[in-house]
Amino acid sequence: MTNASPSSPAASARATRWMVAIAGGLLLLLVAGFIAMVVFVKDEVKLNAIGPVGRGPGAERGGLVFQGTLNVWEIHGRMAIDAGNRAHFELDMRGPSGQPAPPDLDFSLALAAADGSRPPLPMPHKAGGFGSYTADVQLPAAGPWQLRVAFPGVTGILGFAADE
Repeated sequence: MTNASPSSPAASARATRWMVAIAGGLLLLLVAGFIAMVVFVKDEVKLNAIGPVGRGPGAERGGLVFQGTLNVWEIHGRMAIDAGNRAHFELDMRGPSGQPAPPDLDFSLALAAADGSRPPLPMPHKAGGFGSYTADVQLPAAGPWQLRVAFPGVTGILGFAADE
């Protein structure tokens, strides 16, 4: 006398197939997610404004203090706009162990209109000591702008507005 029904092995096999199909589908979704991460990874990183620069001599239109991490460099910066609508930038860069960036570090600076209506203006920079760099540029107009700090493989973007 057995209590097993004739459909019991078939039902068990069907349940096993469903479990394997569900596990396989979840694995494929996981792989697809990893592939999507590579496709949608941005090569732009936002630099964060952490406070204002008060108006004063050399910063008659104010400015911003900002920071962020690009590549392996921790950037601490300051931007100020003078009475002639010239933007001045100071960047201090430190590595993961606190070492300053070398004077010949490979990066570029540009000023771009936030809406993309103008081509970016390259900004030559100069080393002002170990890990410190300065640059300035004449702002063509008032409005929203972006500082673009470009390293190989990643670009940092700081958005700011220049008042009239």
